[in-house]
Amino acid sequence: MQRAGIAAVMLSLALLAAGYGGAVHPAGDLLAVFRLPLAGIALIGLAWLRRPLVLVLPGLVLVATALGGQAMMAVSPGGPVATPGGITLYQKNLLYRPTDRSAFLREIARTAPDVLTLQEVSRPNRSVLDALAPAYPERLLCPYTRGIGGVAVLSRWPVVPGSRWCASGPGGMAAMQLDAPRGRLWVVSLHLHWPWPRGQSAQVDRLIPVLAGLEGPVVVAGDFNAVAWSHTVARIARATRTERAGRTAVSFRLPPLGYPLGIDHVLAPRGRPASAAMRPWLGSDHRGVLARLAPPAPRRFSRP
Repeated sequence: MQRAGIAAVMLSLALLAAGYGGAVHPAGDLLAVFRLPLAGIALIGLAWLRRPLVLVLPGLVLVATALGGQAMMAVSPGGPVATPGGITLYQKNLLYRPTDRSAFLREIARTAPDVLTLQEVSRPNRSVLDALAPAYPERLLCPYTRGIGGVAVLSRWPVVPGSRWCASGPGGMAAMQLDAPRGRLWVVSLHLHWPWPRGQSAQVDRLIPVLAGLEGPVVVAGDFNAVAWSHTVARIARATRTERAGRTAVSFRLPPLGYPLGIDHVLAPRGRPASAAMRPWLGSDHRGVLARLAPPAPRRFSRP
């Protein structure tokens, strides 16, 4: 019994540690999805074993690191950011299936974001774009996986000519540069594959050079199919000089048991105050995210 308990604890600790290895192998990001339950299982096992200390003490350090990191990301960095002169962005995976979109359209009318980033814009729900066209005359819809639908960016502000860009093939990315009131800003809508073995890492490999080449401030929003602490989110944040807005929160429930995950993110320009609040499901399997970004800091000119 003791040997079986030690083996079970060692396995849970090994899987927990491997979840930090997304940079080594994409399976690490898959295991990172389950970091919290793995840490809980390991903690229960370690408390039951108590011996040998050579296993228990390092195990407790690993569990404490995992749980502490989760707690830090779940703490809100503050209240909503004031946005006079800034930007309000609404992120939403619409769900490709046919459903009534009237509640979502009322939500957009009520929250009145400046920009929308959408995923799973399929034929059944493409009418949403037409309904929003009067308020958001600028739009870009890029194809993604057949049947699932495309990715889109909608804006009330004008687009910089020639800046619309769709990832080639099943890229899952739409980007355009906006001529916003306080300066130009790239807005990217992203829809990534599920982590290993579904090809997320290879997809990000193709997108990173393009993301890194965007000049000026960038906002990336979308269904990342990756948790906030994953290597994938960190890679995209580094490439775009951004950081995640808001605290971690449940935006999706993984079938078949409904395991809660936060995989819908908004990445804002690094050092620029930003907040994010979760919004209702509204006919989708993903909650919306309403992000508020402060205006860019005024440039300071030194006297000659």
